Amino acid sequence: MEERTNRIFAAASELSILGVPAFLFQEGGNPAAKRIFSEVAKLTGGAWCAFDGSSVQQLRDLLSAVAAYAAGGKSALENFTERKGGAARQLTQQFRLGYDKKK
Repeated sequence: MEERTNRIFAAASELSILGVPAFLFQEGGNPAAKRIFSEVAKLTGGAWCAFDGSSVQQLRDLLSAVAAYAAGGKSALENFTERKGGAARQLTQQFRLGYDKKK
C-alpha cells in the first residue's frame, strides 16, 4: 500500500455519499493492505476478497460477479452467485452485509 490511508478513506467516503460500492481484491496476505481494503469496503458498502494469485479461475469469478452487479444490480449479483458459487459467494455475502447496513 503506497497511498496514504487518509486519502484512501476520504475517497471511499466520497464513493459512499454517491452510493457507489467498492469491490476490492487482494492478492497476497499483507495485513496492512487487508485492513485498508476491508475498511474501504465497509465505508462504501462494497466488499473485499482475498484471492490466490495462482488461481486465474478464482479471479475470473470475482470479476464476473462484479460485472454482473454493474450490469444488473444487486439481484443480478445474487443470481450470478447462485449459479457460480465459490469465490463469488464470499463476495456476495460481504456485499449483502454492507448493503443492508446502508439501508
